[in-house]
Amino acid sequence: MTLATLAEHPAIQRSYAALATTAGAVSTPQLRTMGTIGGNLLLDTRCNYYNQTEFGRHSIGYCMKKDGDVCLVAPGSPRCRAISSADTAPVLVSPGARRCNW
Repeated sequence: MTLATLAEHPAIQRSYAALATTAGAVSTPQLRTMGTIGGNLLLDTRCNYYNQTEFGRHSIGYCMKKDGDVCLVAPGSPRCRAISSADTAPVLVSPGARRCNW
């Protein structure tokens, strides 16, 4: 299902308003019309070190995500700390949450 369809679906708006609002705020109207909820959830993590050319990775060393044994974002961490860029994931992992208008 496209993000635009999800955002405009009456049943989603009624029962899962936070999801509809989030889907409607992703990127631009053109991308929401083409992009799907599945594609948004499966986005690869963003990392300034991982998202380099092969030459760049070789020159700075490889990270945990690609053939290395250290997270270059947080070198002391035992896990990769690259940031997720999936806009809809937080809403989907908190189904009982309510919007707060502070």
